[in-house]
Amino acid sequence: MDRLGLISVLALMLVAGAEAPLPVAPTVQVLDALDQANPQLALSLSDVALRQDISDAHMRACLLLYRGLAGALLGEQALAMRDLTEAINSRALLPAEQGQAFLQRGFLREGLGRSDEAAEDYGAAIALKGSEVTSSSSPNTTYLPSGDMRILVSCD
Repeated sequence: MDRLGLISVLALMLVAGAEAPLPVAPTVQVLDALDQANPQLALSLSDVALRQDISDAHMRACLLLYRGLAGALLGEQALAMRDLTEAINSRALLPAEQGQAFLQRGFLREGLGRSDEAAEDYGAAIALKGSEVTSSSSPNTTYLPSGDMRILVSCD
């Protein structure tokens, strides 16, 4: 193949690739399932995503946060506690997301009668997010087993 032919083929490949839709980030899919009050789907999607080799520490931490929320909604406290703790300990979440993870883990601990630990998590959430902890400015919400609505920070 001559030089012009090779350049034409490469140009065609670039154009075809540019038209291909970008893959949807797994965090967006999981968050969408939570927003649609479908924690089982959110749990399944996050399980699949977390089985992949995720080199982005922030994305992995967000998936753990979301799977923890889904687990809590489904009454799977051990899974939820483990995932929220792993997301917190990863130190890969943004401060507002870290605050949300502490807040959600605090809700879990309070529900399990572990008030002192819950108070520590609430304190950490407040220290990270201040008055934003229960702010209604975010469009993303998640529904807790108690029926309360709490704000979920998006990990896009």
